[in-house]
Amino acid sequence: MQTEVGGSVRACGPGPRRLLDHAAQAQSDRLRRRPRRGGARSAVCVATLLAAMPQEQERGLGGWHAEWETLPEIFLLASGALHHMADAIAGLTLDTKRMRANIDATRGLVMAEAVTMALAEKIGKHEAHKLVESACRRAVSEGAHLRDVLAREPAVMAQITPEALDRLFAPESYLGMAERFVQRVLAARTPHSHDPGRRRYRMDDCRSLRSRAAHRRSVLGDSYVDRALARRNDFNGEFQDLITRYAWGEIWTRPGLEQRTRRLLVLAMMVALGRHEEFKLHLRAAIEHGVAKDEIKEVLLQAAIYCGVPAANTAFHLAPKRYLRQ
Repeated sequence: MQTEVGGSVRACGPGPRRLLDHAAQAQSDRLRRRPRRGGARSAVCVATLLAAMPQEQERGLGGWHAEWETLPEIFLLASGALHHMADAIAGLTLDTKRMRANIDATRGLVMAEAVTMALAEKIGKHEAHKLVESACRRAVSEGAHLRDVLAREPAVMAQITPEALDRLFAPESYLGMAERFVQRVLAARTPHSHDPGRRRYRMDDCRSLRSRAAHRRSVLGDSYVDRALARRNDFNGEFQDLITRYAWGEIWTRPGLEQRTRRLLVLAMMVALGRHEEFKLHLRAAIEHGVAKDEIKEVLLQAAIYCGVPAANTAFHLAPKRYLRQ
């Protein structure tokens, strides 16, 4: 086991910490491997987005199409990685003695930066780096502790007292902002914060989520939303919250455009993207909310010129026949 992770172990179950058996260790390995796999795939997706960035003359051909296919995959990979990481750290137990043994196994080399920073204040960064680098080389070749090598170096001891040198090799004195970061994370995850503003924000956020869900129903209809909620599970629940919050809460409720105009825009966009299921969904909702047949026809005719005749042709065929007879 690598020393940097050897100080933690994932417990097999409740009760005192126990060593992992082979099956549990394999499961733990899988949980750690999946986020890394998602990260590797995300890097490829980001490369696709970067490649699609160059602006094209007049009508875009391929660039933004690649972005729209790639961006949702990045969100899904990130969501999956977070899900698996949450499982991986559940039941995690820290072995502080083992962690200290891991640090001591480096014979003080891990604290070389702390010594360099302290010396730099007295003799400058360049000279401090040269002194510590030379001491590190001697410590490795002699198999000695870096603190002992530095204690024999007159140029170092002329600037740092033995007590100060001991403090520099105490890991707990070189934590930087780590403790503050931890406290901020814990405070953000505390269910019942003592901050009235935070509590008020969470209550308001819950109320906003309910109002956004209600607006989603007003746009798409109860039957569709009920079916979508019935398919909600631990894997897609956060995605459902995401679209409810931003699509139905942030965009569809903006005052700059009327709902009828937004419906027509979405129809045109679904034709352009070739999202036939989404087009049928929003077309049905537009019809049910009184959007005129002639308005929809004009949108599809416009799409035929700017998105292509085959795309508009498919959209015309997807229109309900009972609607065409009206």
